[in-house]
Amino acid sequence: MWRFCLKGKIYFVNLVDKLLLGLSVLFSLISTGISWMLFKGSGLWFMSLGFAASLLLSLVIFRQGLQVLWEKYFVLLSCLYPLGLNLGLVAIFFQEKRTLFSAFAFFGLLFVLMAHSYSKDWGSFAVALVHAGAGMSIFIIPVVAVGRGVAPHGFLWFSAGAVAMALMGSGLLYYFSVPEERRKPVFLKGVPLGLFLGSFFFSLGLYGLLK
Repeated sequence: MWRFCLKGKIYFVNLVDKLLLGLSVLFSLISTGISWMLFKGSGLWFMSLGFAASLLLSLVIFRQGLQVLWEKYFVLLSCLYPLGLNLGLVAIFFQEKRTLFSAFAFFGLLFVLMAHSYSKDWGSFAVALVHAGAGMSIFIIPVVAVGRGVAPHGFLWFSAGAVAMALMGSGLLYYFSVPEERRKPVFLKGVPLGLFLGSFFFSLGLYGLLK
């Protein structure tokens, strides 16, 4: 196991975590491949951006551990994951809403940068907030698309990935919102699981579009 120090405490990244992160990389690659088979234009590029961010997040945590949650480059990369998928779905299914969601992405990134410049904890808190909010949006879009008959029912698995993303974001949101002495490492240890479940269900939902 790898051992590293985070906020003066000892944490472990074990073989299970590394396995989950490796699988997350695999399913992110699969999702990117399916996206190139299905989509084109800005929708394709935004989806590819989101899955590339997911892949890089998993690789960085795999190599460096969860202490990177406080690093500025990781904070920005974490935002590109949900925002890329969010903008990709909007460009594909609801182009009339692109301006609204683009504004959300812009101000979300601006909020994260300002929060991180104030303190690293506030920056990570802002990322968790973006994950929770964007995850809910990513959950709703496939449901509406299936309800309107513009996507098959298999695409609903994409919403399950959004639930995993939102739960991961909500767990981190709670972690960074409580005093340091009350923080429980279980919410950090849920990050590899959240990345794996998100990438798995996203790939399953995209596969449902192939049928």
